[in-house]
Amino acid sequence: MRAQEAAPVVQGEVLDTNGEGLIGAAVLLVNPKDSTIACHTVSDYSGHFAFRCKAAGEYWLQAHLLGYLTQGQTVVVPTEQMVIFKLPDDPKEIEQVRIGARRTGVKVSGDTIGYSVKAYTTGAEKTLGDLLARLPGLKVSQDGRVTAQGQQVEKILFNGRDLFGKNVGLATQNISSEVADTVRVVHGYSEYNLLDGFQNRDKTVIDVGVKEGMWNRVSGTVEAGGGYKSFYEGRGNAMFLGKTLMVSAIAAGNNTGESTFTVADYIALQGGIAGDDGVYTIKLSNLGFMGNLLFPPNDTYRLRNHMGSLNLTYNQEKRVKINVGGLFSQGDNASESSMLRQLISAQGGASPYFSRKSSESRNIGGVALFGLTLNPTDEWLISYSGSGDLSRTYKHERIDDEVGGATVTTLQRFPDRPVSMLHRASITYRLGDHLLQAHGSYQFSESRPNIEIESDDLNLPFSATRLPNGRFDLRQDLYKRTQDLQGELVGKFRIAEEQLLEVRVGDKYQYHRYISALTGASNPQPHPTDQIPLDNDARLYLHYSHAGIFWRKTEGAFRATIGAKGLMLHHNLQDSHAIPADASDNPKGYSLFVSPTVNLAYRFSNLHRLSVDYSLDLENAGIRPLTSGYTAQSYRSFWWGGRGRRDWVYLKQRVDLRYFLYNADRSVSINAKASYSRKREYATSTTVHGISSISEPYRAPDNQELSAYLFLSKTFAAFWEISLYTSHSLEWAESRVNGLVQPRQSYEGSVEFGVTTSYKTPFNLTASAGGYHDRYVLNSGISRYTYGMAKGGVIFSKGPVKATLEGGYSQSALRGRGIRNVLLETEISYEFWNSLSLVLIGRNLLNLNSRQWSKVSVSDLYRTEYTYGTLPGHILLKLRWEFGNKAKDGVEIKVKRR
Repeated sequence: MRAQEAAPVVQGEVLDTNGEGLIGAAVLLVNPKDSTIACHTVSDYSGHFAFRCKAAGEYWLQAHLLGYLTQGQTVVVPTEQMVIFKLPDDPKEIEQVRIGARRTGVKVSGDTIGYSVKAYTTGAEKTLGDLLARLPGLKVSQDGRVTAQGQQVEKILFNGRDLFGKNVGLATQNISSEVADTVRVVHGYSEYNLLDGFQNRDKTVIDVGVKEGMWNRVSGTVEAGGGYKSFYEGRGNAMFLGKTLMVSAIAAGNNTGESTFTVADYIALQGGIAGDDGVYTIKLSNLGFMGNLLFPPNDTYRLRNHMGSLNLTYNQEKRVKINVGGLFSQGDNASESSMLRQLISAQGGASPYFSRKSSESRNIGGVALFGLTLNPTDEWLISYSGSGDLSRTYKHERIDDEVGGATVTTLQRFPDRPVSMLHRASITYRLGDHLLQAHGSYQFSESRPNIEIESDDLNLPFSATRLPNGRFDLRQDLYKRTQDLQGELVGKFRIAEEQLLEVRVGDKYQYHRYISALTGASNPQPHPTDQIPLDNDARLYLHYSHAGIFWRKTEGAFRATIGAKGLMLHHNLQDSHAIPADASDNPKGYSLFVSPTVNLAYRFSNLHRLSVDYSLDLENAGIRPLTSGYTAQSYRSFWWGGRGRRDWVYLKQRVDLRYFLYNADRSVSINAKASYSRKREYATSTTVHGISSISEPYRAPDNQELSAYLFLSKTFAAFWEISLYTSHSLEWAESRVNGLVQPRQSYEGSVEFGVTTSYKTPFNLTASAGGYHDRYVLNSGISRYTYGMAKGGVIFSKGPVKATLEGGYSQSALRGRGIRNVLLETEISYEFWNSLSLVLIGRNLLNLNSRQWSKVSVSDLYRTEYTYGTLPGHILLKLRWEFGNKAKDGVEIKVKRR
């Protein structure tokens, strides 16, 4: 009975005139009475398609694919007869001249945007990312992530196959541009047929059509070189790309400060942030172990890093998918900076002070992932993923503070050995027009971020003995442990042709352990007047139970989600220094909340949408604000959770308004969003600064933020594209300093404008300009910071020579003082024999010796001006060998203007 309910109402194949299956053809089931689309799908790798939507009667069935003539026929559904489409080539696109190809180089079909690759490439593109950046409406970031029409691209497919998972950067930065024959952007993508009609329609992927000569071969690049001031750089990558298997190996190392891997690489090896079904979200367990390599401090002047990674994906016609990956990285950096800190609050007794800091750090660690997805039948989907990381970090700092005419020297050491792991599993079963899901996860993390402090002088909130050498010696031993176990049952029931009723029931258990102890040769002791302890041993047990019901309208012009989730939360805080609870304390008990969700959307067309979202949810304050003893954050700051109100959760409400447009003639793309959020916090903390006599009881019970961004791109005259990105945010709240409430307000605004050309000539241009403004007001104290930049570049490509030259200028203004910087970079390559090239690289050529720049930051008490010593520029000469990146000799590549 179940098999009969799940049977397709109509199925068939889309073939070319030679009888070969065509992947990615859009197949529509159209109601002839009003021309509305009853349901739609995309042909799979073999050209097969199947509809399982609720439909009966006479319909018009239509199949079309870029580069082919559209065909259609009348069908009466349900039917067991196979429908076969044979699509002939569309000769008009192939015969057009280049400008004509540009005008038809983008073709929209439903939620799919297809690009004629040959119409936009110039010959200077080396990687797939370079090629995608040429296509209208697509933007590629420095770490390889892609946005399409302003939407984040979640995956890159190859002939419809998912071979890279969520590691988009691995594909864009290591696949040759020669691989791509066609490119399609698919909005509303669903990988598995049983999830059609039940998934979030906002998922965006890119499907690359691969040239036949590029399958089942090993390709890659090996390069190495050195240059001015003993700089060196080396990188090698090899990749096998088959129709069911992808294997990638990368090794890299340098001392130039260039990143050897990205945050996207790390996230992908954690299995991504959200589940494939979009049902639940997992936060990254531990990013700190490679933090200095992923995000080097602004004051870094020397950075060495080395890495190796191995990734494997096996995908057999969406029935079995296996992902295995691992990444190892090692590096060290050195930094120098100076800081002038001034009090901006009207209250307090601290004087301005000046600091110089130098530091060195070493980091070593690795992360691994295993994932398995099974789709044994059209009704079942089973998935599991497990990941873990292990690392060791060490940081040493020296700080010289000028206070009251004297210089105070402090040494700090920060050793740590973090470890974490994450497991999650999901089972999905489709019962006719309904979907049942069960999923769960377990997350564990542990770290020991100790702090060792030696200082000439400290203003301490407790008693400590000065040693015979005149110094203080303190040690902060920390231990943090978190465990998270959660599970949820989800039922999605089709109550009408375009409507779903979704029911959720779930549980989540969290355990937090926080141990700290202030010790050391100076024998610290609690101050006799307040007796605040110098150690913590706290446990926090959290239990969340939730049940929710949601109504969803998933098809048609008007779409909506309306529902609510009820939460019952039980928490138990066990603190070794707990005091008798007063009326404002809540160390143990139950809480009930209702979390509503509203989403309303209207589709003027498939690529013209307007939506509004509202949500009210809870956020966890964590365990540290609940502890009762002192914890050292640094020599300058000793943190105390306080003995007043200690609520451990706070409410956050949010409203989002979104607008998306990709116009009919494919020349304009607009993506805009405006948001308002309000967060009510109930937590009291105290910070006592060890270098000055400021005591900061801080409370921000009500934070509000209004923000907006706009992304606009326009193609004109066939070969020019302009883009505009601007964002603005305004935040206002109240801060309580030394018992007095003071209004606080901040504004941040930025704008970036860009122009690119893609003529089929040796020369092409890129240009961009942008600016940033920051304004912060606390009571009567005002701080402003402004930054502006402009840069442009020339791209040259002819025969064996490829060259880029980029120049820029930036200026920042701090209290009327201008700080300028001029940028000049180049890369020239010459292929002299059989894919061997000499490459000359110049980075930051006007700063071959270390130069400085400044910025400002503002907190509720201080305005802090930083002066950084930045990474110097470099000149390198490298030898590069590219193998397997061109189509095989003797293989005819048929160019189709899709």
